[in-house]
Amino acid sequence: MRGHSQTRAWTTAALTAAAATTLLLSAAAPPPGTQAVEYRINMEQVERSVVRIVLLERQFDGYVLLGTGSGFVVAPGRIVTNNHVVDSLTGHPDRLLVVVPSAGQGVEAADGEVLQVWPSADLALISAPGLQLPALRIDAARPPKDAQVRVAGYPASLDELARLSGADLLQPMEPDSNDGHISRELAIPRDRNFRWLVYAHDASISEGDSGGPLVDACGRVIGVTAMYLSAQLRADGRISMPGNQFLAVQSVMLAQFLREAGVDWTAADATCLDEPRPVPPRDDPEEPVIDPEPDHDPTPGEWLLVVGLMVGALVGVASICNWVWGKMSLGARRGLVIAAGLIGAGALIRSGLLHPGEDNGPVGQELLVCASKALGPYSFEFDGRGPCVNGRTPYLQTDNGYERLVLSGSRLARLRITSDRTGFTREYWTLDTAEKRQAMAAAAAQGTMTCSPGVPVPAPTQQRLQDFDAATASIATRPSSEMAVYRCEPHEVTK
Repeated sequence: MRGHSQTRAWTTAALTAAAATTLLLSAAAPPPGTQAVEYRINMEQVERSVVRIVLLERQFDGYVLLGTGSGFVVAPGRIVTNNHVVDSLTGHPDRLLVVVPSAGQGVEAADGEVLQVWPSADLALISAPGLQLPALRIDAARPPKDAQVRVAGYPASLDELARLSGADLLQPMEPDSNDGHISRELAIPRDRNFRWLVYAHDASISEGDSGGPLVDACGRVIGVTAMYLSAQLRADGRISMPGNQFLAVQSVMLAQFLREAGVDWTAADATCLDEPRPVPPRDDPEEPVIDPEPDHDPTPGEWLLVVGLMVGALVGVASICNWVWGKMSLGARRGLVIAAGLIGAGALIRSGLLHPGEDNGPVGQELLVCASKALGPYSFEFDGRGPCVNGRTPYLQTDNGYERLVLSGSRLARLRITSDRTGFTREYWTLDTAEKRQAMAAAAAQGTMTCSPGVPVPAPTQQRLQDFDAATASIATRPSSEMAVYRCEPHEVTK
């Protein structure tokens, strides 16, 4: 009987320990990753970045209008349009390019200059340093078939209908916009070794819209308006091509063009949901508001009451535990002790006070491989002894990990790596004109900074990082306009 009772006791202890171990492992498991999403926006937010392209020719008695097109801002002072919109400028120094912003931006028309072209893809890049407008983000991922799209631009047909003069076209005006859907992807042969990647869609465009953006429901650029196809009646009475078909250069070609041109454009990496942003629940306006009682220091009598209650509770619990302990067998007592220890360790891990496998020293050089559904896996090297990213970009160490604030195009971005290097976050704030000037001034004062693997970031560099954070604190403390969260796996760097 004694052997059986001891066996049952040890079995009970083992089961209790197993249950506690399960609790311990669940406490130590990292939370599941989250995927950032964006919601449908109104077209007015896109139209702020859409411009009219006006071509003029200088003559002895003034200027003559040559033509118009559309474009959009991709980076500070950088505009994208079609090559066929600006190709008539080549070899004609007496011809001018003027970039006209949309209405309500507080910005006047500015002279532009063609920096780079890609004739085969029908893309052109214009420099207009005097035109400070918000840049559109670019989504190089493929949209699903039948995805809703929108176009924005300045169709010449409406200009003619309104009888606008050349002088009128140099004044800021509201662009036109239309909705439609993607019908298919095309790879059109243009020469022996080149395929022009375009989307066919049914969002109506006409002459003058060329070079404007094709955007998704969230306002991210997925294409550049290029041309429209008209139905033609063949001699045999058949239709040679469907009417109301419009083409846009795919954003994957736009992204390649901008990279080769050295443009610091902004990529969209969150999933777009074609639905309005959820409105958080609000309190019932009819419900009366009750002011909280003012804080006050406890009186001596209140302290005495609290201490008395605590002592009484402890004495009661101790008496019960002593009685239960006396009734338990030796094996059950051992199992209880083991279970209590494991549960306590799990509580420590949950609270963040204990991290198995980690020490308090800075982590060495690692390769972080991070995953995002929108962009796919990508990696970067991280050295916590700096902290330093990719052997050149210094970060600041904080209580929550490692982070850095940077000016990314027309937005402020916070890049953050968690302390355990299993998470990476990118958070963005859209800047107005005044905030952008503020951030640009802070970035200019910060200057160029570098770091090296295995070497702590110098104190002057840390101070400059902190100065930039302080200069942009009024922006970074408000709710961000976009956040993307990634799950990462640290790997040992092999040389």
